[in-house]
Amino acid sequence: MYQKILIPVDGSEPSDHALGQGLALADLFGAEVVILTVVTPVPVVVNFDHTDELRQKLIQERREMLAAWEKRYPTERAKVRTDIAIGMPAEEICRRVGRESFDLVVIGSRGLSASERILLGSVSARVARCCSCPVLIIR
Repeated sequence: MYQKILIPVDGSEPSDHALGQGLALADLFGAEVVILTVVTPVPVVVNFDHTDELRQKLIQERREMLAAWEKRYPTERAKVRTDIAIGMPAEEICRRVGRESFDLVVIGSRGLSASERILLGSVSARVARCCSCPVLIIR
């Protein structure tokens, strides 16, 4: 039924639950998995001299998070790859779904950014509205 599953993660507990559920589904269906984390661009109010340094630090933190999850969820049966994108999370997730033809997105119900959720709505709700494939929201 599912051949290619996207699992966006951000280091939050709900995304950790989504990762576990998404990998279980991938194992069940023999699906390919892409675990995606999105680094939000550094705001322009940050000193421009340190913008690139801060972005690199954020990317390194996400790489370490992905590496820790790869150790925590060893999946010999599923084809798993990880990726990091830079941009607004919902837009990057939806763009990736359109570009790579995913069959399913498995996403946590709430992420790390409470301020973004208040101002813009939750990332999972926005992904559910904009994706062309089914979206499974894990609580």
